[in-house]
Amino acid sequence: MNVNFMEVFVAGYDVELKKPFAFFVLSTLFMRTPKDINRILTKYPDMDFIERNYKAGGVDQVSMYFSDLKQVEDILLTEPVVVKSIKELNLRLMRKGSTIYSKYHCFDLVKDVLS
Repeated sequence: MNVNFMEVFVAGYDVELKKPFAFFVLSTLFMRTPKDINRILTKYPDMDFIERNYKAGGVDQVSMYFSDLKQVEDILLTEPVVVKSIKELNLRLMRKGSTIYSKYHCFDLVKDVLS
């Protein structure tokens, strides 16, 4: 998924490693309290963080990388501070303008995902 000039969510399968992967880019809001970050790191020990510096995203952005897609679903359903961080970055990007990839939108896919 792309917002403005950034990929904000990617899910796929690494053929070389023979395993799924996913990452999303979010603001560092979820890292501002030690309690939240410690809980997340304890609950998802295989998750990796990478600092990002996409110009469009601003100065406070990181990627969360997962090799277990079930953990992606779980963190989105059980960690409101992560969801809030995702929303914060995505809204910031939306306010900057539309995506450069709009000509590639697939409305049939959107209908399938949302129904």
